[in-house]
Amino acid sequence: MRQQASALSEEQREAVAQYITNKMIKTVVMPKEAYTHFSLKDNGNSLYDYSGWGGNLHWGMATDGKNVYAANADNILSLDPDDKSSKASPGIYALDIITGKVVWSAPVPAVAGQESYLAANSAAPAVVPGIVFDGSNDGHIRAYSTTDGHILWDYNTVQKYQTVNGIEGNGGSIDSPAPVMADGMIYVNSGYSQFGQKAGNVLLAFEVKK
Repeated sequence: MRQQASALSEEQREAVAQYITNKMIKTVVMPKEAYTHFSLKDNGNSLYDYSGWGGNLHWGMATDGKNVYAANADNILSLDPDDKSSKASPGIYALDIITGKVVWSAPVPAVAGQESYLAANSAAPAVVPGIVFDGSNDGHIRAYSTTDGHILWDYNTVQKYQTVNGIEGNGGSIDSPAPVMADGMIYVNSGYSQFGQKAGNVLLAFEVKK
């Protein structure tokens, strides 16, 4: 079955999924490139498209069925130096899943002592009812309100840790995978040095206060 599915196009997979589940299948298309363009398709018909210069949507987006939440990795290194009209606008964006209009946007807060290019959200976000979680290149994991984007919680992972296996642990930039939530816990990978970001080697587990 997997071999058969791998031979199908994206449109064909959507058609099969819709036939099996008898549900409308919606797809978010998001390439990884400096000129950002993503679209929401409903059974192959484009509901909306969004385009813009200045950075990337890197690792994915999240949706709660009402909004699409995108992490924008805009930074000064990705801008066209010949285009004086463009400027970086990193942060988290919420777009209405039907109209594509920006519901709210939350810029990355300034962190003292951090290079400007680290003030960007590259890691994929994750959403639970009422809250969007996303990590930043500056090493902070933040929780945003899905209502208006204000920050509900902010934790700086860039520090030393005593780990459960006794290996010296250091937090760093947060990039790539989204946080994972399960059984009242949130798991965050801290450390990413691929493009000059801050290295680290820890998986952090946070528990919700009861």
